[in-house]
Amino acid sequence: MRNSIENYDKIIKNFPASPRREESLYGIGWAYFRMKEFDKSSVIFDQLVKEFPKSSFAVEVLTRQGDGFYLAKNFKQASSFYERASKLAPGTEEGHYAAYQLANAQYRMGANEQAISSLLKFVKLYSKSKFAPNALYLVGWIRFQERKYNEAIDNFKFMIAAYNQSTLVPRAYYAIADCYYNMGDYEQGINHYKIVIEQYPGNSLAPESIKSIQYCLIALGRENEAIDIANKYVESNPESPFAPVFQKKIGEMFYQGNKYGDAVVEFQKFIDQHPQDENTPEVMLMMAKSYVNLNNTDKAIEIFKAIQQYYPNSEWAPTAMLENGLLHIEMADIASADSILSKLAIQYPKTDFASQSSFERAVIKYKKGDTLSALNLFLQVHRDYPESDWGDQSIYRIAMHYRANGQYDSARYYFKIISNILDNPKISSEAQYRIGELFFRDKDYEKSIENFLIVKEKFEGFEDWYSLALLNLGEAYEKTDKIDAAKDIYNALLVIRPDDDFGKTAKSRLKRLKKN
Repeated sequence: MRNSIENYDKIIKNFPASPRREESLYGIGWAYFRMKEFDKSSVIFDQLVKEFPKSSFAVEVLTRQGDGFYLAKNFKQASSFYERASKLAPGTEEGHYAAYQLANAQYRMGANEQAISSLLKFVKLYSKSKFAPNALYLVGWIRFQERKYNEAIDNFKFMIAAYNQSTLVPRAYYAIADCYYNMGDYEQGINHYKIVIEQYPGNSLAPESIKSIQYCLIALGRENEAIDIANKYVESNPESPFAPVFQKKIGEMFYQGNKYGDAVVEFQKFIDQHPQDENTPEVMLMMAKSYVNLNNTDKAIEIFKAIQQYYPNSEWAPTAMLENGLLHIEMADIASADSILSKLAIQYPKTDFASQSSFERAVIKYKKGDTLSALNLFLQVHRDYPESDWGDQSIYRIAMHYRANGQYDSARYYFKIISNILDNPKISSEAQYRIGELFFRDKDYEKSIENFLIVKEKFEGFEDWYSLALLNLGEAYEKTDKIDAAKDIYNALLVIRPDDDFGKTAKSRLKRLKKN
């Protein structure tokens, strides 16, 4: 690209009157555009149109400038160029494209009514344009986004009737089905999803339609019918590229319905019929988990190992290894579990699987009574994976160990580390509560108040730590003779938890304080 720019630039500078000047300006502008340097391409294209207003490149230049601004999400500027291009050559394909993109830019700017007006005008003027079906589809899509589902359905149906050979027809049927689904009319949704499956089995929306039908039937309490539809598709379209997807979906539906024996049968069919399919490792994993639920642990372990052996580079290989390790923990085969999890951390380092496997190994060591090794491994997990949930959980386990053993200073130190984790308020709210709790146990009521107040200010809505903090805050106020403050806290607790144990305790304490 840079070489092209340099060559064209030489022509412009060395031969300013060259008949190739127009072509050279276009070449430079187009090169900048392809490199996504839209500011530079716009300057060159402007120069071209100014010097050669009747250029054969003029319309394309204007649309390319519009495209550049559109890609840069400057839709207002893009619409300006599209409008100029559409007016310059209204009867050409480039002009049609510009007019259609003008409406797209208006839609992107949030000017929905203006966009719809432009789209309908476009269809009226250029009904035979290849962009006309797209224009009508976009009208329906805008109404869909506005949740005006009946209007959207009318527009999609009009598009289907007017352009029944368009490649957008199956998408329009799918969108109509989505409209009905969102309105809660699941029967009509099913009917239109079926149209996609039965009339357009080779379309990529066919597998999506079976998923959507499943959701509809679940809502209607008839999920088994979804399996029948998927089976019918596979039988009618055995050579379809989507047949494996449907076959896999049948097994998944049985699995999700807790029908693990049926799931195993379908997963085995998938493996036998599609041994080279990219989804085979995932199917094997679900098959192994089905065997776990059927209490056939030997078969499950066999499949977990097979995934690791035959598909070591698959994204499902570390998952299978982790599931295998966790299964051995459940079987109380701790030595094997530790060995598997240790290998997992080595084979898949710097992954979430490695952080969880190391965490689980630390838990194993702690339960075996090897406390020092466990604490060291928990610390290592946090050091190696400070941003992971397992790193946070490791620090939590260390803090809880020191809390249980009465080593409150150490416990508070580790709780403090995880009390400021912004993206995990569930654990940070408890950690902050625990700090206040331990100061209360130490009878340092002022510091306990200080920390319970942090929970009150930062973690409203994260029950039950928020309510526990209020309950203990009220008690700490009582311990420091701040009775009015204690009453305020108990009354607040009565408002947010009137019917459970928190509310009952607050009510009881208010009654006691009233007597005193």
